[in-house]
Amino acid sequence: MRKIYFLLISLICVLSVNAQNGRLPEEVVPGSKGELPVVAAVAPVRGGEVAILDLSDVGYDPFIINGYVDIVANLRFPMVSEVGCDYYTIQYRNHGDGSWSTLMENDNPRHFSDRAVGMPMYIYGVTDYRLVLHGGEKDGYVSNIVTAQPISMYSRYRGWSESPSIEHCMVGKIIGDELSFSADTYNSGTITEFSSEDGYFTYQWYRRNPNNWDLTKIEGATDIHYTPTLDDAGYQLIIEVRGDKVHCDFMLRHPLTGVVCVPVQASVDYVGSDGFVLNTDYVIPKPQEKIIRTVSWNENVAEFDSNCISERKAGQYVFRLPQKDYDYCIYDFANPAYFLTFHYEMMGWYREVQLMTDRYTGLLGVKAEKSGNPVSTIIDVIGQNIDGNWSVVASKSTEEALEGVVYFQDENGSPLLFQRPYYVMARATSSTANTYYPNVLTLENAQTVVPGESWNANVVTIEVQNATSVDPITASSVTKQYFTIDGRCGLSRGVNIMRTSDGKVRKVVVR
Repeated sequence: MRKIYFLLISLICVLSVNAQNGRLPEEVVPGSKGELPVVAAVAPVRGGEVAILDLSDVGYDPFIINGYVDIVANLRFPMVSEVGCDYYTIQYRNHGDGSWSTLMENDNPRHFSDRAVGMPMYIYGVTDYRLVLHGGEKDGYVSNIVTAQPISMYSRYRGWSESPSIEHCMVGKIIGDELSFSADTYNSGTITEFSSEDGYFTYQWYRRNPNNWDLTKIEGATDIHYTPTLDDAGYQLIIEVRGDKVHCDFMLRHPLTGVVCVPVQASVDYVGSDGFVLNTDYVIPKPQEKIIRTVSWNENVAEFDSNCISERKAGQYVFRLPQKDYDYCIYDFANPAYFLTFHYEMMGWYREVQLMTDRYTGLLGVKAEKSGNPVSTIIDVIGQNIDGNWSVVASKSTEEALEGVVYFQDENGSPLLFQRPYYVMARATSSTANTYYPNVLTLENAQTVVPGESWNANVVTIEVQNATSVDPITASSVTKQYFTIDGRCGLSRGVNIMRTSDGKVRKVVVR
């Protein structure tokens, strides 16, 4: 029964490694793109104003009575709970006299407190709209102003589609292939449908200030495709679609999610129990001020202290954190005009760096044998820490072996070791010497292994050597110095102190 349980656990581990291998982020060369480009600051929020009002589209009202057709401007705005007020009222301004009027209902101002989709407004001429906020911390604030213009034909958009790809808002990455639109025109009881493939639509791209929603036309951007530039970074992109006024005439403004960002591609150079090392293609000045932790799925995780970040070299940054404080966390730039991203060969771009250490762990099994027979000993796994210093990172007794193999995994069968090079050693016993993989006495001649490097459980066998008179210190590259008990250099009769270059201290007795 125990054997069957182990085989099931091993299968789960192998499948887990199989699922993760090949799905690590693409490696980047640190600093290969030079200094992080500077993004121009967008205009600040205007006092007493909130950017919350969208004019999503203008078209005919499909509810037709006796052939009479209304023209509708659809306004969109968020729930009041998201903004910080109790309710909205809508004001409109006719371009004739410039005065503002409040939308009424039964001789009272109409209140909006639970609308998150939109409000259709019937228009008969060029009209401005804005929201007024009432109650709460933003009492008396107004929204940004939108302007609706009537159309010359009874047309409306029917829908649009887009890919959720992050490439919508990346500097230098063309967008538009995944966008499509459809519309129709009503004429004397007949409805004619059109799609963006018919060529009857016109396009204009805008950049919108995320603070006050001011629109700026992007000159020359009049195709369904557009490649964001550095000038767009920090702004939201909007594509405005209209009819050609021959076959159809409508207006649709489709905002792309988020703001245009400069992508900073990253990969993990080291990940361990003491932190991780990140490589980025751009050099990030003052990373402590720019990088933040945005999300953590761990319970009771410590507050992120950006002082844990240090630059090892241009484009390479050390995050000194215990694993529990960074595992299953998301890191990104504080400035939304940049984003720190992993790129996966199979999954594409991720919006931010997501540290999930199970992607970087692998199964390792070790056999300790002498002349083909199992040896009862302790298996040590020796690895480097975040600073490159070697130490024992895991130990297990062969008494815990299953089918002669010691597996380094937790009680749930999950791997304990990260996928990076390790040395593996069988400790000396009364009849055997310290023996490193594969079948050598000293670290100097040993080979490394990488857990989970292949898609199968990685099992190595150490052929344990007989105890000999060989001094492992002498056989390696470690140097040593002798001191007498009073601190003088050299050997003398009696007790001496031997200090080796690996930091160890031993007593040596000369008789």
